[in-house]
Amino acid sequence: MSDATTETERSIGLTDDEEKRFAKLLGPAQAGNEKALAEVRPIIERGGMWPYIGNLARKVEEVWLDAMTGRNKIIREGYRRRADELRGELLAAGDSPLERLLVDRVVACWLQVAHADITYASLLNGESHVLRVGAHFQERQDRAHVRVPKAMRALATVRRLLVPAVQINGAEKQIVTQHAGAARTEGA
Repeated sequence: MSDATTETERSIGLTDDEEKRFAKLLGPAQAGNEKALAEVRPIIERGGMWPYIGNLARKVEEVWLDAMTGRNKIIREGYRRRADELRGELLAAGDSPLERLLVDRVVACWLQVAHADITYASLLNGESHVLRVGAHFQERQDRAHVRVPKAMRALATVRRLLVPAVQINGAEKQIVTQHAGAARTEGA
């Protein structure tokens, strides 16, 4: 099933005829048929599906989940739910678009390191392996691990920079405010 067809369940305001037409046109449109593309675009627009179809962070997650779980739908759903939980734990009300992008990046890096851990551990559980293959997977695991704290630091840095800082110096009756890196001092 393609990404777009799974998203039709989320479509809003499409008639039954439009949904049937969409299902019929989807395959040819995905294959590049210009006439089908021209007909399917307004249906996608009316159904409000572009945000789902164009969600690259979700696509990245789906590919990592495919790599991690293969055809095992139960494990996949468990990993998907945990990724969604992690995203929910990291997102805060009123997050900026940049913060949301960085949260998506943290989740993607978390999936990458989990995949590297699973792959290397599976290799070690096997009967035997060539030393250089093991070294390759361990290096891959190490590189993936480095990306997780980098993504977390980027998110923390952006959040720190977006919060206005206020310092009150009572002895000199000064208030120092800082918004997005620009400091301003008010005094008596």
